[in-house]
Amino acid sequence: MLDGFNLDHLRSLHTPEYNNVCHTFHFLKFYKKTCQAFYTFFKIISILLNGYEKVYDIYLAELITKTMLFPGVIEVLTHLNQINKSWGIVTTKKKDFVQKIMGEFPILKTDYLVCADDVKHKKPDPEGLLLAAGKLGIKNLGTIVYVGDLQSDITAEKAATMSSACATYGYCNIADAMTWDADYYLDNITNLLSK
Repeated sequence: MLDGFNLDHLRSLHTPEYNNVCHTFHFLKFYKKTCQAFYTFFKIISILLNGYEKVYDIYLAELITKTMLFPGVIEVLTHLNQINKSWGIVTTKKKDFVQKIMGEFPILKTDYLVCADDVKHKKPDPEGLLLAAGKLGIKNLGTIVYVGDLQSDITAEKAATMSSACATYGYCNIADAMTWDADYYLDNITNLLSK
């Protein structure tokens, strides 16, 4: 690339070479600015993606330290396993999150797991529940009780013609939950054992 001294020298000559060099110089200046803009853009994208990965890694790490099972979950799943009753998990979480949790809580390991990655439509669409029922090999959907703490859970259960159990011990507002017309309302998951 030419420095300013060379351009000033050619300008005084007013030759065709000056015009060609000048056009080339302006093109290169434009090209340099465009390249810098693209470089800056891709650098920002890289920072954002790396930032996302960092946030994702932190979330995965925190997921384990902050996750606790609700009271009664261990007892209910232990009982279901002892009497050879099939059970599964349908969640809107991604599989890698759920598998990380399952690694810390072995009682949650099940062959009947349906995650966000497995379906096209999330709850309240019944797709995930129907997929789980298929994995379980259960054709009479009315014999399945699905426990959820959101209105979308209850809506999906009803659409799938399953029995709905609202976990009022979860994240729902109890007053709102009472209007969802669930088949059962549980203040503790151990209430399932008496149903």
